[in-house]
Amino acid sequence: MTKETGTLFEVFEGWETYETSLANAIQLLSSEQLTWKPRPDFRSVGQIAGHIIQGRLEWFARMGAPGVQDLIQKAAAYQSIDVISENATELVEWLETTWGMIENTLRSWLVSDLETTYLQEYMGATYAVTRQWTIVRSGVGRACC
Repeated sequence: MTKETGTLFEVFEGWETYETSLANAIQLLSSEQLTWKPRPDFRSVGQIAGHIIQGRLEWFARMGAPGVQDLIQKAAAYQSIDVISENATELVEWLETTWGMIENTLRSWLVSDLETTYLQEYMGATYAVTRQWTIVRSGVGRACC
C-alpha cells in the first residue's frame, strides 16, 4: 500500500469488529438498562449510543461523505435521536446503518484524501479542517465520539 493508492479501510482494518461488539452489546439491553444513568446529570446508556449515531452523521456530513445526506434525511424524521434511546433494535439499526456509511467512505477514500480540507466555523473564526482530524475526532479508530 502506498500513500496514494491505499484506502482508508486498509488503515482502519479491523475496526468493524468494534462496531459488531458495540451493536451486539446494545442489542442485549432492555429498555430499563438503556435508560440507566450513573447520575441524573449524565447521559443514559441509550443516549450515549444515540450520541455516537448523531456524531457519525454530523462529522461525516461535514466531510461530504458518500451517502451521509440520505441518512441525515432519514434521521430528520425524528425530532431528536433521543426518541430511539430506549429501543435497542432501532439503536442497533442506526449503529449498523451509520457504520455502513463509514465503511463505504473508508473503502472509497484513499490515504491521500486525509489531507482534503473543508471550512468549519467555530466561535466566530473559520478553520480549514482536514478529513484526518475529523475521522479521528468522529470516533473511527477509537472507542468514542
